Amino acid sequence: MSEGVVDNPTTKMLPSGGAAAHERTCLITGATSGVGLELAAQLATQHGIKVIVGARSAAKSRDAVKALQARYPDHQELFVASPDMDIDDFDQIRASVDSLDSKLDMLVLNAGVLNMKKNVVAPKTGLEVCFSGKVVGHYVLLMQLLKKEKLKEGGTVLFVGSESGTGGLLGVKLIDVKHLATKRFNNDVPNAIEAALKGNLGRSGMYNYATANQFGVLWTLTIAPQLLVAKGIRMFATSPGSVLSTKIHRNAGCFTIQISKIMSHLVFGGTLTEDTSVKERYVKLLLWPDKFEVGRFYASPYKKLAGPLTLQEAPPVMDRELGLLVIKAIEKVSGEGRPDWLRL
Repeated sequence: MSEGVVDNPTTKMLPSGGAAAHERTCLITGATSGVGLELAAQLATQHGIKVIVGARSAAKSRDAVKALQARYPDHQELFVASPDMDIDDFDQIRASVDSLDSKLDMLVLNAGVLNMKKNVVAPKTGLEVCFSGKVVGHYVLLMQLLKKEKLKEGGTVLFVGSESGTGGLLGVKLIDVKHLATKRFNNDVPNAIEAALKGNLGRSGMYNYATANQFGVLWTLTIAPQLLVAKGIRMFATSPGSVLSTKIHRNAGCFTIQISKIMSHLVFGGTLTEDTSVKERYVKLLLWPDKFEVGRFYASPYKKLAGPLTLQEAPPVMDRELGLLVIKAIEKVSGEGRPDWLRL
């Protein structure tokens, strides 16, 4: 398997896209804590980009905006609260897009959860919680922005996944939906994918979490080329790496956190700080998108959770055929279609 470490864009290079940084607007889901909050701070204070601080409720977003404005008084006007934007509520997602005042230059699909239990579903979607918002809700959000022309031509989209989706991490396995389709679903792969999305396979939370990240990377890989051709939109996938202060890690429980710390240092190449993760991964992809191949997954080196930004080419995140079937299942469970011009 080949993989390539990405050359660092220099700070002297100007962001591509033609617009001055202060004219740009970025929406970040899950931006009230962790890496999402740090990204909001860096984009606004270091690059002059207006940030819509996405949150499950407008109240939480306003609280985060107030905290950012207090922390960075010289950049108060660049932090904007979002409407209610619960990615586990598809109707609310659609309403939130209607209420956005600004067209977006950048979109970061950052929110997500790690659930360690079996068969836990999001109440408003009926989907397993690792898949519900991260995979399906974010797809609904992007399609709504495209159909309602709230994402500018020439913009940039970033799906935030995890190295777990490559299938290369020690002790972390993916749900093999193709094998399950043969064994249990009469060779119907979309049906097997739908069962995974609904949490009907009886798999543990880590199986679901890893596979959710694989599915998200795959639908990114699948739609990105057409986004570029039709609208000049560049879409990529990335990962924060092993940042143990993220909400996902905090919600995993004390025992899991301690195990993560030990494994990160002994096996997975160490850890990253929020500041480093944002600066060396998210910001590079957002501000210099023409330096990267659209649709691809840029993360830690294979089998690691830290290290230089690297192009991932593991087979589980390169399967466009499976990506098409993932999209088919997502559209079935969500009722969300694509704009007419986005033909796959």
